Amino acid sequence: MGMAAPLGSVLLAAFAVIALRDGMVWPRWLAGLGAVAALAYLLRVGTLFTAEGAFAADGLLGFWLPVLAIAAWVSVASVVLALGLRRQSPSI
Repeated sequence: MGMAAPLGSVLLAAFAVIALRDGMVWPRWLAGLGAVAALAYLLRVGTLFTAEGAFAADGLLGFWLPVLAIAAWVSVASVVLALGLRRQSPSI
């Protein structure tokens, strides 16, 4: 996953740009969280260069922080989208 970390970071950064630029899909405050999550997920690249320590594939900066950052952002973004759809749907 260390090789895919730049792709995941770019994906989060693109979602942050969408939230900042349009503000239609997600609120603008979620863009800041996306930028922080993108930087945190980029730490995963460290797994390519070490097998032990904090940047190892099972370390704090190589696994736990990046995975928690992307999972938290996806969870919050999903809840925000779901709540937005509930508000916009017409009552039957």
